[in-house]
Amino acid sequence: MKKFCLIVTGLFMFAKMSYGQVIDSVGDVGKYTSLCMHYTGVYHQYFSNSGFAGSYYDVTNGNLKFINDLGMAPGYWDMTQPIIVDSVGDVGQFTSIAAWFDSLGDSTKESILIAYYDVTNGDLKCAWRRKYLSDTFNLSIIDSSGDVGQFTSIYVDTLNKVPYISYYDVTNRDLKLAYFKDSAWVIQKVDTAGDVGSHSSIDGFIDTICISYYDSTNGDLKLARYNGANLQIEKVDTAGDIGEYSSMYVSSWGCIYGVTIYYYDVTNGDLKKASKNKDSLNWQSYKIDSVGDVGMFINKTKGTALWNLLFYYDKTNGDLRCIGWWDPTDSAGDVGGYISGVDFLGGMMVIYYDFTKGDLKMFRYFEVAVEEFKLVETDYNLSLSQNPFSHSTVISFSVGNSRDCSLNIYDIAGKLVKTFPITQLPNNQITYVTWNGTDNNANDLKTGIYFLTLSTGASKTTKKLTIIR
Repeated sequence: MKKFCLIVTGLFMFAKMSYGQVIDSVGDVGKYTSLCMHYTGVYHQYFSNSGFAGSYYDVTNGNLKFINDLGMAPGYWDMTQPIIVDSVGDVGQFTSIAAWFDSLGDSTKESILIAYYDVTNGDLKCAWRRKYLSDTFNLSIIDSSGDVGQFTSIYVDTLNKVPYISYYDVTNRDLKLAYFKDSAWVIQKVDTAGDVGSHSSIDGFIDTICISYYDSTNGDLKLARYNGANLQIEKVDTAGDIGEYSSMYVSSWGCIYGVTIYYYDVTNGDLKKASKNKDSLNWQSYKIDSVGDVGMFINKTKGTALWNLLFYYDKTNGDLRCIGWWDPTDSAGDVGGYISGVDFLGGMMVIYYDFTKGDLKMFRYFEVAVEEFKLVETDYNLSLSQNPFSHSTVISFSVGNSRDCSLNIYDIAGKLVKTFPITQLPNNQITYVTWNGTDNNANDLKTGIYFLTLSTGASKTTKKLTIIR
């Protein structure tokens, strides 16, 4: 007699997506966006207490605005209404936002910081608040020595609770760095050799800072490393006029060993990538996309780096493009400017500007985890040698009794993408199949969530798997 029991078959992910949803359409809004993850206080079944906070510029009124996500749990699908953070003069261009905990897991100890440019006075300003939702922002000037504060980018040393801001000094054409130490902002000149410092992107590992930026005098992409005592500057790519719209991330083992920069090739209108890891003495650079004029407003989503997603603007077609996801992500009009996004284990969110309508828009995806109970045979066997995987994984499976079976893979939308030619499975015999992440037409599947299903008649078992390209 066959034995059956009621068991938990696992956590099954159901996708919630929003394509091209308008966040703010009151006037011309949505330029100079910035997005970060933060604590919401709302429980999510798969990734607890996660949400998003964003800053952007209101062109019509010259204001800095802020949007806050209510959380990723089912039923908390909407964001709060945008609020005006600063409206004194023309303010809010070149925003950059970050959040961190003074005490891990305590929402009352969370800080949110927005750096931005005061157009009227030519100052670098910041808006800061503690807690979430209920607190108002405190406004202050960080640097007012000339016309300063464009092209801001924030990195937070979460261990020491120190925020770092890279930015461009228009008056002196310099790259500058500001960091908060001993209750005051410290200003540091980083590079003064020519007209340097626009299109900066900052990241780091603990207290070691890396800044990628554009040298407009020579048309080069450069990188600065700074640890509080030593400063190193090097050229990354000098092949033509390149380096605008850089987006950089530092690998988890430290910036000396792993830095990746995505940037725009002005000469050829291409999207490029440069990287240097622990085994490389020199920078390795190559083109990622060269079809049309592509590569402006680049954003490498930051968070877990699990998804490894890269968003950018296709100027030729006016599309929001993505490497590692659905592409194009948005093609409704001329869209995809001023992109900013974050990702985490269960999803992502990207905000961007709609040139056609002057709106702030969003692309959002996340998974809801549900424990599914089924009446299944206890002698089922289905496993993967690697999950997640990038190149290949070995699928092993068996059932307790000889019978016809099928082994299929579905994408997140439920579409059948791969069928394995399995007929009858012998009694208790384990069968092995190597899968290289291709569909039935031998095309490589993109980064994302897929479902592996072993079926025998009316019964089946399913496992979630993840491809990372």
